[in-house]
Amino acid sequence: MNVSGHVVIKSLATSKQWDQFEKYLCKNMSQGLHCDVSSLITQSYMSTSAALEPPHLKLDAYKVVHSAPDGLPFTVCLSDGVLDQLTSIYALGVGDPSEKQKSAQLYTSLVINQEGALSR
Repeated sequence: MNVSGHVVIKSLATSKQWDQFEKYLCKNMSQGLHCDVSSLITQSYMSTSAALEPPHLKLDAYKVVHSAPDGLPFTVCLSDGVLDQLTSIYALGVGDPSEKQKSAQLYTSLVINQEGALSR
């Protein structure tokens, strides 16, 4: 967030959660335990519209960094209306070249930093 020319950063995810996210993505992209997450994420399912569908978010998204759905309450209980608002805030579905990157950012926020998805 930019406030009066100053950059303000808030991190709600722990380094352990980011490490788990990296391992999950690398493993699912057949890259071993470590990989270039920033280049692979837009090639993964995490940047697709299917990843942002309610059935996936409610049943599978928690598995990225949590052991049970109760570790991801906002995402698991996300209503279609709130999801529609988030996709609008992230400007998804407008067909611009950065669509995959925006989808990946929203997905990452929903599985690691749920409050961050709302503070955009």
